[in-house]
Amino acid sequence: SIERAQKKVEENNFGIRKRLLEYDDVMNYQRNAIYKRRQNALFGERLSLDIINILFDVCQDITTNYLSYEDLELKVIELATWRKERISDGSVLFQNPAFSTLLRRVLDTPGDVSAERPLQLWIEKVQKNYGYDRVRLLDTHGATRLSSPVGLDPVSADILTRASEVLRSGQIAFQDFYRNERDQRIYLAVVVPIFDDTDAGRPLGTLVLRVDPETYLYPFIERWPTPSATAETLLVRREGDEVVFLNPLRFQTGTALALREPLTRTDLPAAQAALGREGAMRGIDYRGVPVLAVTRAIPDSPWSMVARIDAVEVDAPLRARRWELIVLVSALVVGAAAAIAFIWRQEQVRFYRERARSADALHASEARLQFALEEAETGAWELDLMDHSAHRSLKHDQIFGYQTLLPQWTLEMFLEHIVPEDRARVDQAFRQAVSSQGDWRFECRIIRVDGQQRWILASGRHRADPGGQPRLMAGIIQDITERKRVEQEVRTLNVELEHRVQLRTADLKAANEELEAFSYSVSHDLRAPVRAINGFSRILVEDCGDRLDTENRRVLGIISSEARRMGQLIDDLLGFSRLGRQKLESADIDMTALATSVFEEQAAQAPTRNLQLALSPLAPARGDWAMMRIVWTNLVANAIKFTAQKDPAVIDIASREEDGHTVYSVQDNGVGFDMTYAPKLFGVFQRLHTSDEFEGNGVGLALVHRIIQRHQGRVWAEGKVNEGATFSFALPSMKGEP
Repeated sequence: SIERAQKKVEENNFGIRKRLLEYDDVMNYQRNAIYKRRQNALFGERLSLDIINILFDVCQDITTNYLSYEDLELKVIELATWRKERISDGSVLFQNPAFSTLLRRVLDTPGDVSAERPLQLWIEKVQKNYGYDRVRLLDTHGATRLSSPVGLDPVSADILTRASEVLRSGQIAFQDFYRNERDQRIYLAVVVPIFDDTDAGRPLGTLVLRVDPETYLYPFIERWPTPSATAETLLVRREGDEVVFLNPLRFQTGTALALREPLTRTDLPAAQAALGREGAMRGIDYRGVPVLAVTRAIPDSPWSMVARIDAVEVDAPLRARRWELIVLVSALVVGAAAAIAFIWRQEQVRFYRERARSADALHASEARLQFALEEAETGAWELDLMDHSAHRSLKHDQIFGYQTLLPQWTLEMFLEHIVPEDRARVDQAFRQAVSSQGDWRFECRIIRVDGQQRWILASGRHRADPGGQPRLMAGIIQDITERKRVEQEVRTLNVELEHRVQLRTADLKAANEELEAFSYSVSHDLRAPVRAINGFSRILVEDCGDRLDTENRRVLGIISSEARRMGQLIDDLLGFSRLGRQKLESADIDMTALATSVFEEQAAQAPTRNLQLALSPLAPARGDWAMMRIVWTNLVANAIKFTAQKDPAVIDIASREEDGHTVYSVQDNGVGFDMTYAPKLFGVFQRLHTSDEFEGNGVGLALVHRIIQRHQGRVWAEGKVNEGATFSFALPSMKGEP
């Protein structure tokens, strides 16, 4: 009866697991309903408290066994996945052009540290990121060329044999449990052949990814879901006519790869597992003790797993309460049957009603999703991470050029559509997303079935199974060829625009140079006739002065004065033209000392004036000292000139920090100006007053404007008629500089 109960529990377990993967939400509801039916039946019968306690204890024993079977199934899935992941790790480096190129370089230049360093770093990252005990690179003769951790300890004979085999077969191999002759420890390994893709597939060597089972595999196998005095999990494989125990045993030491039993021992669960039998059974274990065991084969491997527990431990609670259980079952059979049948029917009706509502809601949600995907020209896909098969929408296959939905689609088929230049990058991104359980998002080029090359954007996200393990990846895919075309057009237009800007800038520079050269030439050529006019006027006055009347002398005086003013104007124009070609000699400037020196120099030229200077300490600046002196000279001279009618004439010079710049200002209490004409102040030959009112030629402020611009600054003026003016200029601040 116990064996039948165990078989029934086992069948229910597999059925529940299969349906959980497909209808998780629905099955959660069903389990809750079953639990409610059982509780209602028990309480409906109003059994005594003793009977309920007995039933609870028995159910607890059965549940413990059930959980062990479920744990075994999860272990089988986990081990199969673990093996696939190890082989996948090797696939990343198998036929990898970048890796083979680095290895070829190391082999061609022995002892070249610069050649070995990139490959050593790669090997170290593989060893650390994927959790391998050692990663070793062997040449075709089996000699160790590189290793992580660094070391040249001897290579196991099993690994050397396997390395030779993979170089002949050209395929990745998984080296099963083996004992290392050097340290007598047990290891596993993935052996990857490396070939030269530029030399007709010439073998370069092998990469050995060694796994220490003590780190993860053995502890995982030995784990048991509940406390037990005798339970343990065994991992075995068949070798000829024997079954070999692969992991350390609970009740014997030194058994891994050492303990062997003949397959003729049909009462040994491990032998039954090695022969391919699966399921629950009773038998005799390696100690000669009767046990209850469940066996499972590990898919895609020579391994089998056995979960065993001593029969005495399983039968003890049942034997202790055998008669009580008989009485309990007899009491429940009649009364509980009717109650359970009624409750079952009610719950079944409710279950199917809820499932129908869930199905309707699911269909409505799928319809909305499908509509959104169609409107966005987007395909949907769902990839099984176990076998790499995929479910897709029609739009997905149409993006790859298929008019109808293909009967089958796999990750490998997808990679074949990617252009060779992008394939390795996309595959690497997928493996990284799987290992990190992160999102998979990328852009790449594909070749459709009709030969067209298109751009796609794809993204995927993991979905976990009820156990929390990533089983599926779901995502979308879009054809972004048109977007890429537009982006390329924009880039082309930007290049053309940049070229046009460069041409226009060159033309403008040439025009400015021509204009400056012209100004210089004109100014230089005008000097001679102006000097002649001034000279001949002076000669005429000196030689014929006694014969000239008062009016003639006045006219000659005007001619001479205007000639001098013309000469000054030409000099200023030459200075303005020369300023555009003068190189900036940047240095730290003490603006307080410079402004003080300029004021004293200008004040000395007006000794009869009552000039008062209010000078606050000025912030230092960085620039060309000579040019900055011209700025201060013109601004201070203007302040003195336009305060000629004031007594005293007050000139206030100050500085302040503002928006990352230092602002310097020269304020006076002179005649001021109308702000309407402020934009004209800094133009060449622009004046707001006549020469009869105030002397000048309209070049000084233009010089100030050009100098400040060349220092990446700005200059402006503020004023009111008869209330004075303030001229300010801003330079990049030196605050915070060392």
